Amino acid sequence: MNEAQIKAGDHLLIILKNNSGMSTADEYPDSLRKAGFNEMDVRMMIRSLEESGLIEIMKNNTSMIRLTNEGTVAAQSGLSEYFKRKEDERKLELKAFTATIQNTEWTKRNVYIAGAIGTMGVVLAIISILMQLIK
Repeated sequence: MNEAQIKAGDHLLIILKNNSGMSTADEYPDSLRKAGFNEMDVRMMIRSLEESGLIEIMKNNTSMIRLTNEGTVAAQSGLSEYFKRKEDERKLELKAFTATIQNTEWTKRNVYIAGAIGTMGVVLAIISILMQLIK
């Protein structure tokens, strides 16, 4: 989303938040137009917010739009902050995933080493027993 779409999105989320989380298709476009937002930016913003799970266009009544739980979170912090926080969360999850893979590889390598050491210990014990039997 570009800057104008983010500003329009913030405006829409506040409208929805202040209106018990819902609005009709007649109310919110008028408010956005009066605030000076471009109709194309508004359409793109609506699609982006819906795809992001922040708003929901009511399935049984396409003239209603609803704020989701995630949308309520975004309305409180603002879209820029919300998307930044989501990106930070994705980066953290990626780091955790990468660390898990590295730990798995390290553990696998240590198991192989321990197995080799254990096998060598068994071989040495057998040699020791055979040496005592030969004496």
